[in-house]
Amino acid sequence: MTLALIISAAPGETVHQHAVRYAQAAKVSQHTVAMIYFVDQAASIALPEHQHVAALWQEVADQHAIALSVCSTAFADLPHRDNPSQQFEVIGHATWIAATQKVARIASFPSQYHG
Repeated sequence: MTLALIISAAPGETVHQHAVRYAQAAKVSQHTVAMIYFVDQAASIALPEHQHVAALWQEVADQHAIALSVCSTAFADLPHRDNPSQQFEVIGHATWIAATQKVARIASFPSQYHG
């Protein structure tokens, strides 16, 4: 089964650790994760100050050939957005929607905090 992940939680939230484990478990279960898309607060993962969390995702992406993408609108709203980390491709929402047409399931990892 082919999967896509969408993550909206800020890089400091433990949701990222759960999502990383989910992606790794999916690969062990012979599933394919085609893309991981970071939106809302998660888009800040492409900023240098979140390199420690980005490194976890980069390891998963390298091991399993998964594309790491950041929402262009969310990223454009961030301060200091001039130098996104190289491992992340900044894409529009339409590109995400097109990619989801090729997967069987989408797993969502929202923020733990509401408000």
